[in-house]
Amino acid sequence: MDKVTRSYRNGEKTTVILDAIDLVVSSGEFVALVGKSGSGKSTLLNLAGCMDFPDSGKIYIDSRETTCLSSSKRALVRREQIGFVFQFFHLLPQLTVAENVSLPLTLTGYRKIEARVDELLESVGMADYAKRYPAQLSGGEMQRVAVARAISTRPKLILADEPTGNLDDDSSHGVMDLLINMTKECDSSLVLVTHDLNTADRADRKLHIGGGQLYV
Repeated sequence: MDKVTRSYRNGEKTTVILDAIDLVVSSGEFVALVGKSGSGKSTLLNLAGCMDFPDSGKIYIDSRETTCLSSSKRALVRREQIGFVFQFFHLLPQLTVAENVSLPLTLTGYRKIEARVDELLESVGMADYAKRYPAQLSGGEMQRVAVARAISTRPKLILADEPTGNLDDDSSHGVMDLLINMTKECDSSLVLVTHDLNTADRADRKLHIGGGQLYV
């Protein structure tokens, strides 16, 4: 991110959420973002994930500027180069575990999808749950599936928004182990938003966000 600014208007009032911030995340680096609710953490992820536009500034993924791309090309970047892990899992309830994981692979035209899905589910300890539906899983199990889905295409960037926010301590620790290990295996960059300082302390770099700025 290069001098990125994002603000919102509410009537005549303008609130600046991000004020000309700079952020560079290296390949394979794990960066944790911490801050109060409303500080701009999710806004930053939305911008990095090509789901929103900044008011000014430029955003790059793998040296390619995304802020100048059309909507269709931004969608292609999201599909091929970014993986998302959300607090509420966002698994499709009508699809099985295997079908949820295979969806990004299908959309990108990946070959040997079944073999890749089998490999991923084995890696996250969910091989025996391939034919189950999300409603038949615990929170920790659903998040393991979400991690497998996010990493399936070996994206350049993984964006995780409170991925352990709905999990108990044991499940939280297990999911974080999994997320960190799998992103490093793929040499993906990981940017994670969290309120949990113990989780943030596991990052290569911890940044605070507030007052429109990023700081150590």
